Amino acid sequence: MTTTTPSIPSHRMKPVLTGTQVFAILLIPAVWLIDSTIMAPALGLIAQANHASSFWVNVVFTIPYPAAIIFSSLSGRLSRRIDKRTLAVTGLVIYGVSGIIPAFTGTLLVIFFLRLVTGIGLGLALPIPNIYIADQYSAEKREKMLGYASVVAQAANITVLLVAGQLISIGWRDTFYEYAFILIIAVVSLWWLPKSPQPRGEEPAVAATAAPWTRGEVLAVAGLAVSMTAVFICFTIAAANISPIVVTYKLAAVSSLGYLGIAPAAGVIIGSFLSERLRVLLRAWLVLLALVLMGAGFLAFSVVGGWLGVEVSTGIVGVATGLLTPFILNLTTLRVSPDHKGLALGIVSGSIDFGILLFPYVQQLIGYLAKDTDLKFLFTVVGVITGTAAAVAVVVIVARHATAWARRSASAAMVPSAGFERQL
Repeated sequence: MTTTTPSIPSHRMKPVLTGTQVFAILLIPAVWLIDSTIMAPALGLIAQANHASSFWVNVVFTIPYPAAIIFSSLSGRLSRRIDKRTLAVTGLVIYGVSGIIPAFTGTLLVIFFLRLVTGIGLGLALPIPNIYIADQYSAEKREKMLGYASVVAQAANITVLLVAGQLISIGWRDTFYEYAFILIIAVVSLWWLPKSPQPRGEEPAVAATAAPWTRGEVLAVAGLAVSMTAVFICFTIAAANISPIVVTYKLAAVSSLGYLGIAPAAGVIIGSFLSERLRVLLRAWLVLLALVLMGAGFLAFSVVGGWLGVEVSTGIVGVATGLLTPFILNLTTLRVSPDHKGLALGIVSGSIDFGILLFPYVQQLIGYLAKDTDLKFLFTVVGVITGTAAAVAVVVIVARHATAWARRSASAAMVPSAGFERQL
């Protein structure tokens, strides 16, 4: 009786997922980034139709992200008490319904409040696939699945970008029909997402007495959240400035903007596929590789002109983002106890939206401090900052390796770390 397995915690005894369940889990990341992709092409027409200032339109554009950040953390915490499928479906329905209503009616003020609700839905759904993956997979397999989640997010981003380019030619309200895609994902999630194991007997009492967060866990999650925010500030600076760069420097026809905008997302797809493989090969040096690539991507535009230079530079930034995103998410699961995994992933996942929210302010701050708003100058500055971060990474990695070597030399009886942790 004492050796029976049903009482073993779910993070130790994981049920095998079916193919349809894995499909449903990996389909949810498709909604991560498409909100900004749907809205961005319509912003100019929305301002014109509503006689609104660019500032007010930008407020409407960004208002979902503060709500998404808050509710992403809340969703991660609630995932220990509420069925993850319920959280995901509820969030997706809120996201889709509030997103599609402006296609039929609504002033800019109404759209503002609807987009605030959209952020709530996005936040509830945002961390759920990462939590499923963290619960069901371990080590390299987990990182590979997180990479696939990033691939799905960017593939959906490309698809929506191409469709938005066609719908905007009909009218700005028609772009909101793309939110119907989110409702389709909600139906798939309702059918195929696995239900979370329901708490039984003494488990609520166990949850109530769960170990408190340690100082190390708090610092680790804070550092990873800041890192994810910085990655997506850089990525969004590259992706969001393709249109202004092409128009300002007359690099290509305006009709080609939809296709040129694919480069960063395509880069993320490539990087996400390579992330786990390169991490096994390079270990902690993967971070250095990604930072060098990102810096090179930003600096490349200052050297190579024309639309090809834009594509190459933003595509390289996308590759670097794809290398780092699954790496940071997987590292989050390794730096906290199982009881804190959901909340930690909620915070770090929400940092993706925080980076998107902060990018225009960072861009304006750089221009204000340098008294230069030229986009080539902006890319150069970000490239130099990223290159500096790469140099710091070299120092940190070498110092950690030197410390580890000294400890091994000093004590032959050192307890070995877990394999993946030792590599980092």
